[in-house]
Amino acid sequence: MNPGLASVSVVVPVYEGTRHLPEALGSVLAQTVPPLEVIVVDDGSTDGSASLVEAFAADHPQLAVRLIRQENRGQSASRNRAAAEAGGELIAFLDQDDRWYPDHLERLAAAFAKPDVGLAFSDFDEIDGDGHLVVRRFLRSAGIAHPRSSIVDWIASDTMILPSAAMVRASAFHGVGGFSEDLVGYEDDELWIRIFRAGWRSRYVDRPLGVFRIHAGSSSTRSSFRRSRVIFFRRVSAMLPDSVELRRYYTSDVLLPRLVTATLADYRGAIRAGSDADALEAARTAAALLDGSRSPLLSRRQLRLLHHPRLVRWGSRWSGLLPRGVRHRLNPTRMHR
Repeated sequence: MNPGLASVSVVVPVYEGTRHLPEALGSVLAQTVPPLEVIVVDDGSTDGSASLVEAFAADHPQLAVRLIRQENRGQSASRNRAAAEAGGELIAFLDQDDRWYPDHLERLAAAFAKPDVGLAFSDFDEIDGDGHLVVRRFLRSAGIAHPRSSIVDWIASDTMILPSAAMVRASAFHGVGGFSEDLVGYEDDELWIRIFRAGWRSRYVDRPLGVFRIHAGSSSTRSSFRRSRVIFFRRVSAMLPDSVELRRYYTSDVLLPRLVTATLADYRGAIRAGSDADALEAARTAAALLDGSRSPLLSRRQLRLLHHPRLVRWGSRWSGLLPRGVRHRLNPTRMHR
């Protein structure tokens, strides 16, 4: 490591990762400032991922690659396991499908010059499954604002702070309890919110320092993602309940509209794809989010109608169920593998 920078442990969770893992590990090897160590957690792979890591470690002993094997417990559990054994002052996450540009570690580590910085992150480029460029400077292109300085900013919209584009201070990460292992989707946003609420500052590097790969296997339309949306809503709502006295309506006026809108976007996508099963799951998610709420986002009649996707598809006015801003919006790149 550069003597002027804090030491960095790289954490790589792996599950069935042989296709893209060599590229990810190669990008760590190419860093202008090498990490203290690379901890790879093989989360019960059956495709030879562990053997690939062992071969890479043998070929590059200077990189101090350590392999941990465990039964399949999910990505968050894998990150937490590696972080628990990390010796670096800082922790950098790299997902198996993504890769870093050579100055990723150097630039993010430099953002921790002040001791109250707990999180640093950057913009990123998006590529497809074959490595072809899709979006350059995704955060800037999508108009996603950073840095964020209030809790309303943090909960009003997806932060799109990807783990592969982020670095955390180890003491901040452990101090708030790491990733929530029951979330398979939204686990990153939920962690960043807890770090912010604990008083840590964040730093944003306004340039892409890596690439995020999106492909069919990383779709946010999975059932687990929608279940996590409900868990995320309930957990953040418990952190930030509405307060009539203070006239602060974090849940009803900020968080709930965001998540219902995202769910309706999922519903519309399912209708267009002809997937009644996915549409029904989205309808159930909307019902769970609105359970006990007096929100005007959807009437009871509209919510009941969502549970009949064939009727919605056949009806000529089904798009009227959706907020205007959702009707023509591309599905956001909110993918959790």
